[in-house]
Amino acid sequence: MKFEMSVPNMYFLKNTQEVFDLLKYKANIANIGANTIMEEFTDKEHGSRFPSMVDKLNRPIDGKDVIYVRSHSTFKPNLELYKNTNITPPPALHDHDILKDAITKGQQEGIKFTIMDATLAIPPQTKHDKGVAFGYPYWAVVDDEFKCVRIDGKYISGVESKSCPNNPNVREYIKARIRDIVEHYPEIDAFYFDHLEFPTYTFEDNFNCFCEHCMKEAERKGVELKEIKEKLYPYYEKIEHLTEQELSELLSHEAFIELSHFKWECIKDIAIETRETIKDASNNKIKFGITGFTPAFSLFGSRNYEEIGDLCDIVLPKFYPEHWTVVMSLWIKKLCSNNSLITEKQALRVIYQHLGWDGQENLPDDASEINADDKKLLPMSLVDFEAKRTIKLVNGKAEIRPTIHGWGSLENWQKKIEIITKNKIGAYIWGLFHINDEQMEIIRQATLANKG
Repeated sequence: MKFEMSVPNMYFLKNTQEVFDLLKYKANIANIGANTIMEEFTDKEHGSRFPSMVDKLNRPIDGKDVIYVRSHSTFKPNLELYKNTNITPPPALHDHDILKDAITKGQQEGIKFTIMDATLAIPPQTKHDKGVAFGYPYWAVVDDEFKCVRIDGKYISGVESKSCPNNPNVREYIKARIRDIVEHYPEIDAFYFDHLEFPTYTFEDNFNCFCEHCMKEAERKGVELKEIKEKLYPYYEKIEHLTEQELSELLSHEAFIELSHFKWECIKDIAIETRETIKDASNNKIKFGITGFTPAFSLFGSRNYEEIGDLCDIVLPKFYPEHWTVVMSLWIKKLCSNNSLITEKQALRVIYQHLGWDGQENLPDDASEINADDKKLLPMSLVDFEAKRTIKLVNGKAEIRPTIHGWGSLENWQKKIEIITKNKIGAYIWGLFHINDEQMEIIRQATLANKG
């Protein structure tokens, strides 16, 4: 059971030793999760708010709890690795590599580093400040030519759209970028592939991907994607006017289930390629981990938890009641806002059933009780439920180290840590900017109890 703290690189700008001491002595943590995004301070006009999902930082940076940043890569890419793709990797604006320094100093302190990278987030190739309008680093918003395509032929837009996993240029870029990271940072303990999935954040996004590349991949796999499209399109056409029975029919439909299986098979292919790339580039020294939605969202989130442990060393399900809340609120808004044929209670009942949550206590039955902005989150008890499902399905084939948010109330934080500790699965904590001293103490007590 291992606790790991995500630390944005900007915390290393001032004093790396302070970060090490803070984690070791306040939280008893000797494992740092990093990424290859280097943030630079700027103003509101020229950058994006960090982090975008909270009002202010719980762990101020340079005395500031609200900051604006612009982003670039921590290291200069080896462009030779990208010769098989027409995608250019994110640039480095400076010669000095803050992350490399931190890893080197961390080794002297007995601290291990991992790197998490959302490699499907292809950096925009034409306008490098594109993501600023979304409040995200620029390479979190991809160009249209790489995006997934919904059943209606429209691109999936927004910061979580990422790129289509079946686009051959994207596939070559993924292998190049991961090899580039691993060869540049051979000292890391593990590489985590974040957002290795097809989009599922809005309900309509679940009807993906039907681009030309997915059509070709489906044909190679013997999947009748055109037939699936024909069967599901009638439901999509009236997505805002479904009855309770039709919603249930949709989520139980053999075509919807077959589509989800196809998406998992595509993700599995990339996972296998990634594992081979990492093992080859690191001489089997660096572990491979995959983040993603929990078993509840397997029908939607490109996951099969009975197989995922065969593909990686570490499984990092996102134990995010905060994100689950956002997803539920978006789904219910789409299904019920302009629909007199179904109530929020009916829609939620169907969704909970297909998530496997029916029968769980304290589940809200109307949208007013599902609002992350108002701190009205789905119950923390679902974290325990998903932890037990994950443990059962992975069945010891890989280490389980869920990602958890420090955002939210101290009470919810306490409950999360208690659940993590009780299930003996550790956690990847996102991230230092969320964690105040009280939360640090809760982590310290948990790690000490675990050692005892």
